Amino acid sequence: MELAKINTLWSEIPKNSGNSTLDQLIKDLQRASIDSSILTLDTDNESIELEKVLNLLMKILADLIAVNEERFWQLIYLIDLPESIFNELKKVELIMELELISKLIVYREWQKTEFRKRFS
Repeated sequence: MELAKINTLWSEIPKNSGNSTLDQLIKDLQRASIDSSILTLDTDNESIELEKVLNLLMKILADLIAVNEERFWQLIYLIDLPESIFNELKKVELIMELELISKLIVYREWQKTEFRKRFS
């Protein structure tokens, strides 16, 4: 998988899957001991747009890269991104590819929710 293909993957995510994807992302951030409070939105009767999830995640990742890049890599590993992507990310300027990285993470979190629905 190439980083350039991420925008295509992003377009595959149904626009109404923001809430379940956000829930999964919060779980993984908490598992990695990363502050997810910025993602804790009022979602009681509101459908969260994927773009909003993406923008909030970009902020979290930017802060994480600036403060503790090692924890960023731990998060990437915990989210279970493909090794090919992991290796590609090691070759790029992370902050310059923040939107693509965030899209890839949101896509992976969405995949997890879909797998759970299908196989539970």
